Amino acid sequence: MKNTLRLFTTLLLVFVSISTWSQTQYLSARGNQVGSITSGGLYVIAGYAQTGTTTNFLYDNGAKVQAMALTTGSATSNLFVWRLTGNASDGYTMQNLSTGNFVSLGASNGSAISTGSTSQNLSIVFDSNNYAQISNTALGQAIDVGWAGTAPTTWAAGSTPAGSRRLFIYEADMTYGEVVDWSVNLPSGYISVGSQAATMTPATAGSDNSHWYIVTQTRNGESAMYDVGAGQQLKRGDTSQTAASFSGSVGSLTKDFLVRFVPTETTGVYNVQFANGRYITDNLTTGSLPGNYFFYNINGTDGHFAW
Repeated sequence: MKNTLRLFTTLLLVFVSISTWSQTQYLSARGNQVGSITSGGLYVIAGYAQTGTTTNFLYDNGAKVQAMALTTGSATSNLFVWRLTGNASDGYTMQNLSTGNFVSLGASNGSAISTGSTSQNLSIVFDSNNYAQISNTALGQAIDVGWAGTAPTTWAAGSTPAGSRRLFIYEADMTYGEVVDWSVNLPSGYISVGSQAATMTPATAGSDNSHWYIVTQTRNGESAMYDVGAGQQLKRGDTSQTAASFSGSVGSLTKDFLVRFVPTETTGVYNVQFANGRYITDNLTTGSLPGNYFFYNINGTDGHFAW
């Protein structure tokens, strides 16, 4: 979400229980090499360096794609895991599981491969040996791991994988960690909306009702974000639905507007949970499987957020 978000604190009384659970996952092993992509699948990607080695895997250092030996067994291993979403006709987005950043290729040879909030549609082409080339066809540039295979950059794409543009794409075998109870004990009485929050405080447990927020978006007039229903895209209300308009509302009737931020094992990355128990998924619909979202102040300004 690129437009400004504002958070407003709430106070609720009287409880109704809604059951939901959250579970961490991390990379446990490199799986089988693939010759095609399943949309939404999780993968690890090795490069074929000009030295002939294939031991380094692409990861997100928070600003660009780098490569080093694969590590497994902890949440930090997810820096190597990429979610590829799309299809062969329209292209794929490449998103890091740990940071939530998307891959963006530069327009000229030797450009850094950036990671951030801007996504690109990337072409993924396989040859008969299951070598892959990942490129931006509009720019004519592909991921190239270079001589040593540790500092990938862009280089002119070919019609098929070749040289150090050859990549090996493997399934990411994931292990699920501790199951945490994030059941919602939502007050069903009236709510009182406080002032605009300068900073966001994540929830501490399923029973935590001190950190519910109303989230508003400011583009073309301020209005509240809400959950339309499972599997459906998030929406925002009309401009009459400001944060203040919810004061005095019945808590159980506003559960599709109230959200809290559930911490993950990655600093600054959260699962976003509505008071109806559903989470925002990785494609901005809602459901039982949470997406991981990097949440931050815009330009360091208190009270203005993005994810």
